[in-house]
Amino acid sequence: MDAGLAVNRFHARAVAVLATLFAGLAIGGSLGYTIKPTTDVVVTHNTSPVVQPAPISDTCIFVDHHKGC
Repeated sequence: MDAGLAVNRFHARAVAVLATLFAGLAIGGSLGYTIKPTTDVVVTHNTSPVVQPAPISDTCIFVDHHKGC
């Protein structure tokens, strides 16, 4: 009885194309992370008091049994 061993191998061209794609993704991802614009966040605290203008008239009106001044 003859016994044989069949070995199925990937084609060299397919392996080269996949390796190129993965290398391109890795290089693109690392460059995109390195070159990304930095986001500067500036937080300022306003210590001056908020001044609201005086209303035109100081009269109160009633709307639906509620007083609105």
